[in-house]
Amino acid sequence: MSEIVGKINNQESIEIQELNEKKLALESLERIIDITLTSKLQNDYEEVMEKFNSWWDTTSKKYAWKREDNKSWHINFNNNEVSLE
Repeated sequence: MSEIVGKINNQESIEIQELNEKKLALESLERIIDITLTSKLQNDYEEVMEKFNSWWDTTSKKYAWKREDNKSWHINFNNNEVSLE
């Protein structure tokens, strides 16, 4: 069951959507080419993941979102609500 724990503004929504799209694209590329990521792709992926995780950490602290073990936050990009699932 999900629980709404907060809401982000439009700029934050755009920022995390772009990071998430890059993350998913790099993960997909790795599966498609079925080889270990080249050094450049690996560096790009690590950079995106660092920004992605930093965004969640910074934003969750900013809004003081509830945390629970074995649950993660999810964003509904239609209304920018953040839920804990």
